[in-house]
Amino acid sequence: MIFTIVLATLNRKGGSAFYLTAIMASCYVVAFAIWFVPVSPTNAEINEWTTTSVPANWTLWHNRWERAHAVRAVLFLVGFSTLILSVSSDDTAKCGAFRLTPWQFILPFGEALLGGHGATSYCW
Repeated sequence: MIFTIVLATLNRKGGSAFYLTAIMASCYVVAFAIWFVPVSPTNAEINEWTTTSVPANWTLWHNRWERAHAVRAVLFLVGFSTLILSVSSDDTAKCGAFRLTPWQFILPFGEALLGGHGATSYCW
């Protein structure tokens, strides 16, 4: 979650890359908050049950837990999709955020291992 906020800050010059990254960060923050509000308390309640003490309204608890996880899954899907779109947007082709060579992105010191080859830089 911290990485997504940092990434949105790095893209703060505006344009579609910033907005898509901000949407991604927002989706992840909301998904994290959903875990704390409905999911974690429901988990705590269900963990107190035994096989003999299951309440009559257990389906309400189960449905609450299931819906919260479904919403979180959708938020993570939307967030990841907007991350992919922000990386492939036209704004990043202008190097608005930061510049890395493929070897720096994949392996630190990768260019040094290749003797300086592969120095073509890309915007990430």
